[in-house]
Amino acid sequence: MELTPKQEKFCHYYLETGNKTEAYRMAYDCKNRSDKAVNEHACRLSTNDKIVARIEELQEGIREEAHITRMDLV
Repeated sequence: MELTPKQEKFCHYYLETGNKTEAYRMAYDCKNRSDKAVNEHACRLSTNDKIVARIEELQEGIREEAHITRMDLV
């Protein structure tokens, strides 16, 4: 699964912010786009199969790290 650098950034920013539109603004140049256009692009990107798979992959890594951290604390 090969993502563009901007798509990869979008995935990371989405996990960081929890907001698709904000993640899109952070990953892409949106100076000449309206808020509505940015929102539409963000929604469309977030339903891309590669993006969905990558976000799930990153979430799994976060879950694994959190579990190890909890176990280390116990």
